[in-house]
Amino acid sequence: MPESIPLVILDPDAEFRGRLRAWLEGIEDIAVVGETQDREEAQKLMASRRIRILVADLDALGGAEGVAYLATRFPETRMLVLHRGEEQAGVVEALQRGAWGHLAKETLRPEEVVEAIRTVARGGAYLSPTLTGWMVEAVARRLRERRGGRK
Repeated sequence: MPESIPLVILDPDAEFRGRLRAWLEGIEDIAVVGETQDREEAQKLMASRRIRILVADLDALGGAEGVAYLATRFPETRMLVLHRGEEQAGVVEALQRGAWGHLAKETLRPEEVVEAIRTVARGGAYLSPTLTGWMVEAVARRLRERRGGRK
């Protein structure tokens, strides 16, 4: 049996946290150690146990600054940030400041959550298809602007 990946869920929405927990409880190699709506409580859970993954709402973390703070304080814990909405700048900054992955709340599926957790636990990074799409569109827009500017 593979080693269990201990994780904590941080999200302000109790229903959403419960759904995530339900998705993960039957997965053999993932152990949900706790869930909370509060960053300080998440920190207590992280300090009391060796937590490998924090699946957390970006706003509940305190944005990219909160990511940077926790990444410094708990370097052994990798963060997967959850985000809802079209604003990707904060997500990109969170990735630059210590998050290891992104999950889009609007399109979240159980299989994707499990894949993201396993990928990040193995040392990889996980970008949701939504974020990948945003990034490709941003690059394409810049290329179009450059081509338009040379005419």
